Amino acid sequence: MPKFEEVYDCATAGKDAYDIIDCANPSYNSKVGLAVSTYTTRNLNLPEEDVLKEAMSKWYDQLKNVDLDEDANYDSNVQTSAKDFANVSIM
Repeated sequence: MPKFEEVYDCATAGKDAYDIIDCANPSYNSKVGLAVSTYTTRNLNLPEEDVLKEAMSKWYDQLKNVDLDEDANYDSNVQTSAKDFANVSIM
């Protein structure tokens, strides 16, 4: 049986994993018409529930900057002042 030799490129080993976890990278930007709301914390000791509460508070605080009408339409005012507000429609 022939013997196979593994060859590793140590200069780039793990680069993909590092790129994924590199928190200095900018957040993902969605395509036009789609919303992506993210929240990042460096406090890794917080329980998941507390992180969720912090994220929701941050997103809700943005809504204090805009006046929503009865239909809560996602207009340019909301887009500028509350960029993480979800544009939801019920059909």
